[in-house]
Amino acid sequence: MVKQRHQLFVFLLAVADGLVVATAAVLAWLLRKSVIPLQDGYRFWPESWETWFKEPLLLFAVPITLNLMWFSGMYKPRRDRSIWGEYGHVLRVSAVAIIAMVVDLPNVRSVVYKEQEGS
Repeated sequence: MVKQRHQLFVFLLAVADGLVVATAAVLAWLLRKSVIPLQDGYRFWPESWETWFKEPLLLFAVPITLNLMWFSGMYKPRRDRSIWGEYGHVLRVSAVAIIAMVVDLPNVRSVVYKEQEGS
């Protein structure tokens, strides 16, 4: 019974973390699009449904971050520890996730901008 409840809470925490990462990625994308000066032929809103997922890097940011959280032990029960240790753990995982996404950026650019180069 306790293990089933723990699995449910781990699932809910992972969903909440995924939503936070997705929201942060979309907000960063919108901020990036609003700061870039408008050029000839530049459209603020995407023209295709794929752009909503590819340009904010949702397909890369969410899995990378959730996997790093899982493998670093973020979802293990730690009732005997202080919340300050958890904050440090979250900051370390966030820093490693940012580094992992920067390292993976050349692969992402080839997927995101492949159709734009051909036209």
